[in-house]
Amino acid sequence: MMGRGRKLHAAWLVACVVLTLATTGVAQDAPTERPRFTSDSLPATPTGHTWEFSLQADHRSNSIDNAFAATMLIGGAITPDAIAVARDQMRFRGTLAARASVQFATENTATGHGWQIESGLVSDFRWTPELFDLVFTGNSPHLGRFDVLNGTRGRTWQLNTVMRTGGWSNDLNEVLWGLGLAHRSMGAEGNISTGYFWVSSGVDTLYTSLYGRSAVLRAQGLGLTGQIRFRRTDPSAKVALTLEATHLGALFVRPGDERIAVDTVLATTGLPLNGAGWSLESLQGEGFAESLITRDTLSGHLEALPATVSASLTGSIIPGLAWEVRGTVGGWRPTPEAMAGLQFKVGRHSVAGIRAIYGGWGKFRPAIWAELPIGPSHTLTLYAEDPAAAFRGKGLGRGFGLQLAKTLPTSAADKR
Repeated sequence: MMGRGRKLHAAWLVACVVLTLATTGVAQDAPTERPRFTSDSLPATPTGHTWEFSLQADHRSNSIDNAFAATMLIGGAITPDAIAVARDQMRFRGTLAARASVQFATENTATGHGWQIESGLVSDFRWTPELFDLVFTGNSPHLGRFDVLNGTRGRTWQLNTVMRTGGWSNDLNEVLWGLGLAHRSMGAEGNISTGYFWVSSGVDTLYTSLYGRSAVLRAQGLGLTGQIRFRRTDPSAKVALTLEATHLGALFVRPGDERIAVDTVLATTGLPLNGAGWSLESLQGEGFAESLITRDTLSGHLEALPATVSASLTGSIIPGLAWEVRGTVGGWRPTPEAMAGLQFKVGRHSVAGIRAIYGGWGKFRPAIWAELPIGPSHTLTLYAEDPAAAFRGKGLGRGFGLQLAKTLPTSAADKR
């Protein structure tokens, strides 16, 4: 019966992998909000044009370290110790995300109007510890218990946006807005809505139930997108509150994408040697996994953009030193993300900061950034998330950002 159990497990696993792991070969990430290097925006000035060009890329997981991720991407042997470490890290759910974006923004400071163009990738993968075990170690440690696979999902988008931007401000308040078009060129998604797997401790009874869907998204999506940012400053308390929402809106997706679905239930204390349906003969035959799959074509439909909402507070401690805290939800994050940090002047014209970040797709990690002047009207900002672990195999991700901005002449002191 052990041999029959292994063959049943292999057949079930083929169907599961078709749904949940087929998306991992697709490019990783579509733009979430660009990294906020400093809490304060550049100061408004009477006339002139400014622009910003930024690049950002990162990947983050709560359990898959850099060495494990590299092995899955380029191939190689994954050791039992690496599997055990990843399994211990994930606890209730494994998460993984990869993001990358490039953005260009310009503004006429006399009118407050400008343009913002952004292109990038965003992804989000989540799985249950039981699915991880079934893929990497098999079901022998789980005999006699139910493996729950509900909630396993993966999705990836390539997203482009073009927006007209503007704003309004007075001595205490500032409102910045953007409105434009969003375009999704490609993507992929898959999920297991219902999934259970059970083999008795005597390996003489099996029950499995699986309902899931996946699709490669080739149909173009076009829609409206917007963003808004409100900032309130209290000069007496030396505190500023910022509320921000990005990637608001939805896409209309053209019909035509093919969707693959598996919906099957099996309960048995044994299988016949041959015959149609579930049998030892059919398990070993070609096309068995295909017989479990149904295919249909998606109709035209609306899909919400990966909207992100954040709230932050910034306050002065002493001249040249400030604190900041921020909370962020959305953008496909599985959990809210919290950040706390310090900003400080370095020399006469540079600004730097350190941060502690927790949540989102990962665990606690530090981040550093620095804003450096380049001549009287340009600044270069560099950002690194978890820099010490970025080049170590045991690190749970890495993130880097670069921003080059042309501003009207100002000093670092004016930004505080």
